[in-house]
Amino acid sequence: SSEHDLELFQAVSKRCELARNAVDLTHYRTLKNRPKSGRFVCVGRVDVHKGMSALLNTLAVLRNRGVSFRMHIIGPFVVDGLKEQLEAERRTLGLEDHVVFEGRIEFDRLYELVETAELALFPSEYEAFGISVVEAMGAGVTSVLNDIEPFRHFVEDGVNGFLADYTDPEAAAEVIVQASQLSKTAKATLGRKARQKALEYDWAATVQRFEALYLDVLEKRA
Repeated sequence: SSEHDLELFQAVSKRCELARNAVDLTHYRTLKNRPKSGRFVCVGRVDVHKGMSALLNTLAVLRNRGVSFRMHIIGPFVVDGLKEQLEAERRTLGLEDHVVFEGRIEFDRLYELVETAELALFPSEYEAFGISVVEAMGAGVTSVLNDIEPFRHFVEDGVNGFLADYTDPEAAAEVIVQASQLSKTAKATLGRKARQKALEYDWAATVQRFEALYLDVLEKRA
């Protein structure tokens, strides 16, 4: 579902084709982003490759700079002991009043948080695709993504989102500040372009590409 995974699987077999995921944006594309100042979200399973420690260190830099924010990390913990580790890091960094681990939540709550988010932050060290990124962009939310290859396919830096190096908390914090300080008009323009890009992965746009790819594979096989 990405060039990175295609390269990995081609080491096993050359009989591989790239087929990017489809994303159901039925609800997200109807959301009207009404950003609340300082409301940040990160959506997805909380796993070891999701860059949560890097995110917390970046948020600590923001806090030290006097930035007012409330970070909502949304999604279930899928690795034993990871929740306790991240809660300890949050406590050590003095972020208990700034970071909420929401866990698994109802869709109505999820949509409300996304619709009112000022920024969506995605610090993943690795992703095969990035469904939650496409959902946030589909809702028109300004997103700051870790600068990894799969995310570069979605985001043109400064045009429909932002890329940052979350392994460098100071640099990532600077990008987040830049994104949050955009004018209302600039944010609306960026959000519109983000939604346009996301809709390229909606089922309505993707199913024809899937059909064409399957037909092409079958013809090659014949």
